[in-house]
Amino acid sequence: MSNYDAAAKPPLHVLIFPLPQQGHINIMLNLAEILCLSNLHITILLSDYTHGRRLRHASLHSRFTRHPGFRVATISDGLPDDHPGVGERIMDIGLSLKEVWGAQFRSLIESTDGLSDRGARRRVTCLIMDGLLSFPVPVVEEMGIPYIYFRTISACSFWLYFCIQEMIDAGEVRGPIERI
Repeated sequence: MSNYDAAAKPPLHVLIFPLPQQGHINIMLNLAEILCLSNLHITILLSDYTHGRRLRHASLHSRFTRHPGFRVATISDGLPDDHPGVGERIMDIGLSLKEVWGAQFRSLIESTDGLSDRGARRRVTCLIMDGLLSFPVPVVEEMGIPYIYFRTISACSFWLYFCIQEMIDAGEVRGPIERI
């Protein structure tokens, strides 16, 4: 491939798909920023609701102005506009994900221009999704798009997974079989 051909072809296009909750989105935005340093095209897929909150309460666009390959795409979360999306009703979002987002995600990935900016970007070449999501897998597998599960838990929580048996053995916590 000549230098001209390499220059004419757009960079790889990574789609990042976090669970629509603040802690998950924050971690995925950090990942997006790191990936932008490699001159990849990065699209983060947010719900309309969480994107609106980001625009009102955070500096999402100013944070990424130095990364021209970054952009945000949104899809509906399927909940009414007056739904609080937080607090005791947070589980409503999880229930809506499979029903609404599954079909929307398929449509977005399968459409030619859904995420490619009418050819300015490649079609999605890799999906990085929240470790709690599973419904995107059949779609990307059918289309031959590689995917990565990315867990958004903190290092402290991750370390806890490795230590839980020791804590049970030491009597600091009870195991799942023991009753209180």
